[in-house]
Amino acid sequence: MEKKLFAELVTSLNEAAVISKGKSRPSRQFKVDAPDVKRVRRRIGRAKANSPD
Repeated sequence: MEKKLFAELVTSLNEAAVISKGKSRPSRQFKVDAPDVKRVRRRIGRAKANSPD
């Protein structure tokens, strides 16, 4: 791995650690809504009983 790329990754991990400890706020956040599983199954024609375990 290139030294520059490795240094960027280390910096990112350090920033993530500071954010996770609540010492800093993230620059942006993403909100992902949970899918409507029943609707998805209906659309693709799969019942819960037919799904693999």
